[in-house]
Amino acid sequence: MDKLFFYILLVSFLLLYNGKVYGEMQVTFPFGAKAALLDSSISLKEALLYAIQDEYIMQARYEYTIVS
Repeated sequence: MDKLFFYILLVSFLLLYNGKVYGEMQVTFPFGAKAALLDSSISLKEALLYAIQDEYIMQARYEYTIVS
């Protein structure tokens, strides 16, 4: 559970902080739905993590659009 929380916190920090300060963020590693498509065997825990990542991405894009 601690590892999952750490990943969620890290992704949300990177997306929200960089989105507000530096504009759009270019990510070089797959996450969210793209990572789920690349993963051949997904556990429930991983599926939930990918879904949460997508939600944070959409929230960051929405906030970026509203601020811009």
